[in-house]
Amino acid sequence: MGVKAKILWIVAGIAGAMLSVYPLMLSMGNIEAQHQEKSWLGKGALMFEGTFSSQESERYLTALVVMVGLLIAAFILRVAIGNKKLQAIVELQVVWQMTRLFRKGESQAIALLPRLLGTPGQLKFTSGPELAVASTMAGLMNTQGGVLFIGVDKDGSCTGLDEDYKALGKSGQDCFLQHLLQVVGIILDPSCCVLLKTSFHVVEGKNICRIHIKRASSPVYVHLGERSHFYIREGVCTRELEVTEALAYIEKMS
Repeated sequence: MGVKAKILWIVAGIAGAMLSVYPLMLSMGNIEAQHQEKSWLGKGALMFEGTFSSQESERYLTALVVMVGLLIAAFILRVAIGNKKLQAIVELQVVWQMTRLFRKGESQAIALLPRLLGTPGQLKFTSGPELAVASTMAGLMNTQGGVLFIGVDKDGSCTGLDEDYKALGKSGQDCFLQHLLQVVGIILDPSCCVLLKTSFHVVEGKNICRIHIKRASSPVYVHLGERSHFYIREGVCTRELEVTEALAYIEKMS
């Protein structure tokens, strides 16, 4: 149940409780009307019956509204704190699971790459880490899908994204994600972006990028100049298929 739903339920519960108390207030008010002292319940009943002065009724109603408001505020604060704790627990669990995957190493559905960007001397989008990232994504899309981690070396050690942030000239996940989508759009195809679900995590004190990649319904090619290359994920490797192999594989895909 979401936070909004919980808040609506608690407000409805308070309103229901007030409505259920109303008959009791009326009966208590009738009994206490014969005496000088009146409890808060009796005062509420008399106010609703119109026997209180307008000033007294206003004070009583204001106190009641403030009390209900404080209760609702306390509940919202409790939910917010609880959600933050829950998110922290979930994140710890996710990081623990990822650490286990790193230790096991690569597989047909798990790929590890240390960087997204190359050195300043390398050509963008046609060589180096960017091409490796795009080729790995294409291989996963053409096979069964999987998960690509960027910022993790082949031996499972976390290298982080600091070098990529420096190469971009800006430190931040938004810039990294924007460049990643550019790589996908230029080397593969802009339509491939919908097959990706990206998230960032801190593992061993370093930022890493996790990319869930869905299997494509049609062949995905790596475009380099005027040529197109077809990759698949085979074991722990991303392999380019020759033309005849690629045609036979694509026929099985359809």
